[in-house]
Amino acid sequence: MARSQRQGSPGTRPDSTPEDLPGVAEQLPSTAGVASYLHSLALVQGPSSRKREDNASFAATFESLVDKPYYVWVGCLTAYETKEPMHSPTTSKSQPSTQTMRAMVYTRYGLPRDVLTLSAVERPVPDADSLLIRVHAASLNALDWRLITGTPFIARVADGIRRPSRHIPGADISGTVEAVGESVSEFSAGEEIFAEIPGGGFAEFVTVPADRVALKPANLSLEESATLGVAALTALQGLRDWGNMQPGQRVLVNGASGGVGTFAIQIARALGASHVTAVCSTDKMEIARSLGADLVIDYTKEDFTKVAPTHDILFDNAGMRPFSECRRVIEADGTHVVITGPMHKWFGPMRRIIWSALRAMPGERKFVGGKTAQQSTADLNILKAMVEAGSVKPVMDRRFSLEDAVAALHYQGDGHARGKSLVLPSGDSV
Repeated sequence: MARSQRQGSPGTRPDSTPEDLPGVAEQLPSTAGVASYLHSLALVQGPSSRKREDNASFAATFESLVDKPYYVWVGCLTAYETKEPMHSPTTSKSQPSTQTMRAMVYTRYGLPRDVLTLSAVERPVPDADSLLIRVHAASLNALDWRLITGTPFIARVADGIRRPSRHIPGADISGTVEAVGESVSEFSAGEEIFAEIPGGGFAEFVTVPADRVALKPANLSLEESATLGVAALTALQGLRDWGNMQPGQRVLVNGASGGVGTFAIQIARALGASHVTAVCSTDKMEIARSLGADLVIDYTKEDFTKVAPTHDILFDNAGMRPFSECRRVIEADGTHVVITGPMHKWFGPMRRIIWSALRAMPGERKFVGGKTAQQSTADLNILKAMVEAGSVKPVMDRRFSLEDAVAALHYQGDGHARGKSLVLPSGDSV
């Protein structure tokens, strides 16, 4: 079969819609599923900064698209592109403050080296239910790169079509409580915390709702605690919830050496996996072994879809291989969980996910894709418990000062990180 046909290019689109193919609709990310995907992006990227009327319009847009074909989505996005931006730039949604702080700021989309500047901005003031956090460390995620560059374009529905509505990157933080809102009783000034937030971590201070914050693990430093956000939540929710992992199952982690992958190996073990296979490059094989992988496959030398044994769950953090090939390493009743894939400029990984799902045989192997990790303080505390039990430990890569955040983001954007890298707004040595 030709390569374009095997990967399901638009030129080989089936005559029937997915809903017309028996059993396939439940495998394919429906338009409702894509709406959920976009809405989850909005939750991560912070619709709370939108004006009241924008929130209503935003919600109505999702509702109107739920039962529409995919080409209607494209038309809607094109129409959105002609509108004026929905948000005015802001660096703080809190009350006015006479104090300033240093932060990495962007007001337009583009490569970090072209749009990010170190600026003095207004220091936020916590509202009644929030905390003011002095940021010690913020970990880097692929999410930061995508927010700053505005890719894929479909994500701009959630964060501003022409210009971003958020202006300070950084979704995972750790730090010290500097001040508490008048309604907050569970935290006190001076306590060390970690959190996953909608953005703002690449700054000396950030305000965070108290219900999004957890006390840092007792056996981790503040730097290490900053990594227990997007990547760790993706690994936990991807295995436990999307993959429905059960104790005794066999798990293959493809893309096992980055932030998500290194957590996935350890969390699979913590959840009771009887065997873990890791797929990574030559120079990262020892890291995977040290984290508990039973079998490590070097993708630069071997095709894991041909040499790996079968597994109950393929946790696919690379997404570069079509389902038709990946199914060889998945049990007949197993699950293929796709975290990401080739990034189309409009639709990101969704194009590959949709076409791979079309090729998933209904009634046999399950295909799960098009999901993003949801912020969950309960899950942050589960991760904290795993860390304190010795089951999970972050793999640290590089540390950058706030002044070097641009270099940090380009390092992350290259896609070859070994674990988690940090930006340190506190000014500590790196």
